[in-house]
Formats: sequence, C-alpha cells, structure tokens
Amino acid sequence: VIFDSSVPDVFQNRFQNAPLDLSCGNDLEEDEEKEEMYSSLFYRNRVSSISKRIEEIKNMTQVKLATTVKDTWCEKRNTGAIGIDWNYGYNVQTLQYIAACLGPDGIAAILLRMCMNYSHWVGGMPDLFLVRAFHRDTGAQIFLLDTNLCQSFGKRVFEQRPVIDHDAEKKTDSMELTSPMDMEYLSTIRCECMFVEVKGPNDRLSEKQQLWLNYLVENNIPAKVLKINSVK
Repeated sequence: VIFDSSVPDVFQNRFQNAPLDLSCGNDLEEDEEKEEMYSSLFYRNRVSSISKRIEEIKNMTQVKLATTVKDTWCEKRNTGAIGIDWNYGYNVQTLQYIAACLGPDGIAAILLRMCMNYSHWVGGMPDLFLVRAFHRDTGAQIFLLDTNLCQSFGKRVFEQRPVIDHDAEKKTDSMELTSPMDMEYLSTIRCECMFVEVKGPNDRLSEKQQLWLNYLVENNIPAKVLKINSVK
C-alpha cells in the first residue's frame, strides 16, 4: 500500500522511503484545518486499497497473521521504508510473537489509525509494550518482552530491551531467535500483551496520549497508565 504505484506524483525518485503524501501536513501546524486536510491525503488517495488490506488482516487467524509476518519479513527485508530500521529492529521470531499477541483485530486497528493520519498519530503512543507467551498445555512461560515499541514510527519503530526465552532446559539470547516460528508451534502457544504509559508524580497525560489510550481500549487492546509515586 505504501508503495502503490497507481497514485500519481508521490514518488519523485527511487531513494524515497515513503510517498510524499504520507506526512505532507507537518509544516501546517498553525492552520489546523489545512493540516488535517493535507495530512490525511495518504489515506484519501488509497482508501480502497487500505480498506481492502485492513479487512484481509482482520480476517486472518492468529497463526495466519504470524505466518504473514514471516513471509513479509523474508520478502521485504532490507527494503528502505519509513518506520523500519532493519539494523536495529527485532528479528522475525520476536515480531511473530508481537503479531500473535496483538492479534488480527489489534494490528488492523493500529494500522488503520496510522494510515488515516500518519503525521498526527506517529506520536502519543504509550511508552512501553509488554509481551509474554505461554505453552497452552503446560502454562510455562516461554517468552517475555519489555520494549518501547512504536515510540517513533518516523525514525525507528523498534528499540530493543532484553528479551528472554524461557525453556525447560535452555535459555536463549534474543538475537539468536532468528528462525521463524512454524504454524504447528504457533498453535501451541498463548500470548498476552499490554501497552503501558508511564507517568511520574507531576506528569499528566497529553491530549494525544489520552486519545491513543482510549483508542486502544476501545479496540480491546490492553492499555494502562502506570503512575510512579515519589519516594520520601
């Protein structure tokens, strides 16, 4: 969708990592009406293809979604695109866990909001994204992730913190988890996730942060505010 060649004049050279209409309202903050009009051009120019792709994602099973992540990773790896840093991003298995935890509806809801007004919604997402996975049969925890996911889509989507893979007999560092998970394995795990906004004693939620939290909860994506009290 991002590199849709049917939209005219949005790619002027082969070195662009995004179409010109994706965030063309960034310099119009003093005029909210114009900013809204221009920053939503990306969506309005592709409403049919975006709607089609969103429905395809929503109709996927959890296993199909994680498999699609693997296939897309293998096909598009190292392709320059806004919001992706192949040098600092997670490996394919970690992304599969994230996709499995958010689920088709969660992924679709977040992507739709970003498509509708990218320049506005790149900011304001919660500070942390927590993920954990368990074996369905034994209940044993097999994966744990604590990350500031999606903190800045325009620069780097993923900034990594420790990832721990717990197994009955071995522990593996996150950077060794490079092999995609197969469908049989995906069907044996149960995933949980949560977005967390961290606030200190004197901090308050910005309007955009509150809107993101409301949106996530409305779309059945767990999201909470963690308030840290000062220590006397």
